[in-house]
Amino acid sequence: MFAVIYRWRLVPGEEQQCTGGRHRVAEAVHARCGSYGSRLYTAHDGTWVAYARRPAAGTGRSAARPTPRGWR
Repeated sequence: MFAVIYRWRLVPGEEQQCTGGRHRVAEAVHARCGSYGSRLYTAHDGTWVAYARRPAAGTGRSAARPTPRGWR
């Protein structure tokens, strides 16, 4: 198993759009690449953190999409 941790800041006011987009990306990676799921958290400093479990390093690249609007 391989774990990936993403950390970013959101553009104020875009939180709902970004969380919905993150959910759609996680579903696509699971459907296309067999990931083991992911979790999304808000850190104490205001950054957002996503943790994803995948079968191997590189899993998920084939489901990659451009960075959604509102993410930096």
